[in-house]
Amino acid sequence: MDSHEVAAVLAYTGRLDPRTIRTGTGEAQDQIGQWQELLDDVPFATNHGWDVAAREAAVTTGVPDALSVRCEWCHAPAGTPCRQRRASPDGTAKGNAVRATPHPSRIDLATARMDRQRAA
Repeated sequence: MDSHEVAAVLAYTGRLDPRTIRTGTGEAQDQIGQWQELLDDVPFATNHGWDVAAREAAVTTGVPDALSVRCEWCHAPAGTPCRQRRASPDGTAKGNAVRATPHPSRIDLATARMDRQRAA
């Protein structure tokens, strides 16, 4: 979704919430232009499904970056999210899906790496 599509969604939201709607055509165009300008400054999610700004902010506050190391559990390479196995109701393998959170062992590896970097 590019910034124009997001601005269109925001404009539609204005139609749903009358407190945010602009009544004149010129006002609405100004509002959409303002939203597009603001959205140009926001980094969108990467193809790894992680918001760049949120990830950088977490690292600066001292939270280990689990995506910086390879996951030993699911073998996801560094920079890609962990995956989980999916099973059908009869128990047979159905494929895999991206996990919402990294495996605990990956977080442990990232923490150990961060501790080594601090000690150096």
